[in-house]
Amino acid sequence: MKPQSAKAKGRKLQQWFRDLLIKILNSNTEDIQSTSMGAGGEDIKMASIVRAKFPYSIECKNQEKLNIWKAYDQAKANSGEYEPLLVIKKNQKKPLVAVDAEHFVNLFKEESMKSLDYDYLLARYQEMKNRENIVDEMQSGQNEEIEEDCPCGKKDCPERYEHTTSGF
Repeated sequence: MKPQSAKAKGRKLQQWFRDLLIKILNSNTEDIQSTSMGAGGEDIKMASIVRAKFPYSIECKNQEKLNIWKAYDQAKANSGEYEPLLVIKKNQKKPLVAVDAEHFVNLFKEESMKSLDYDYLLARYQEMKNRENIVDEMQSGQNEEIEEDCPCGKKDCPERYEHTTSGF
């Protein structure tokens, strides 16, 4: 493959991933940009507002034969203070992402903790609301007068008071 074609192939992957980030992070093209091929450093530059949402340094490789370890080392070398993220692709295959395994597991752990915290808080909130409803029902029951049917058998008898006092 000619160097020009290889660069175009790499650029296409960079632009695809950039567009995916713009969509997912609800950002705009000025905040996430694909760098020119051959430029040193990260393949995708991000504004600080985007970096706060997505703290990764991105390296893209669109090659048929790839030494993933060498490519990941390049991503690490360019990452600075951010987590290196390697996007890889080859013809007729979906793009994949490679990150450090411990980092990946910690992402799951953090999300699980958020979920547990949310589930715990939701359960406590529901318990509190149920208790409030029970107390409200008990208090409203104490304030209501219990109306009994008239001794004559009519539910809404206009002479109810006289029937109950006269021993009907």
